[in-house]
Amino acid sequence: GVTPLMVASQFGRRDVVNLLINEGSDIHAQNHKLQSAIHLAAHGGHASTVQTLLDRQAPLNGLTNRGKSPIIFAAASGHTDIVNLLLERGAAIDLQDTDGKNPLYHAASAGHSAVVEKVLEYK
Repeated sequence: GVTPLMVASQFGRRDVVNLLINEGSDIHAQNHKLQSAIHLAAHGGHASTVQTLLDRQAPLNGLTNRGKSPIIFAAASGHTDIVNLLLERGAAIDLQDTDGKNPLYHAASAGHSAVVEKVLEYK
């Protein structure tokens, strides 16, 4: 199910994320799509929340039931700052989802040229 940590992450509430983790929330918990808090923060464009989750040992390359990692969510949504953050932390740039599409494909197909440029810098 969906946890309070996931909801706080999805809406970019870094302060609440920290509080929940401090109180024992499971940073690795997943919803029915196998998304964790970091997937939701990356998709929502909440860079400071992604940073906090990474600092607290969130799974950098965790995969959903469709094989999507946090960087795929960020790339597909055009969040260059989050893509950069994840790459700096060592995110796997060549991971493919269950359709065989990697972050570069998702960014390019959505027309996010700045993300495409950033991903190409790391290839």
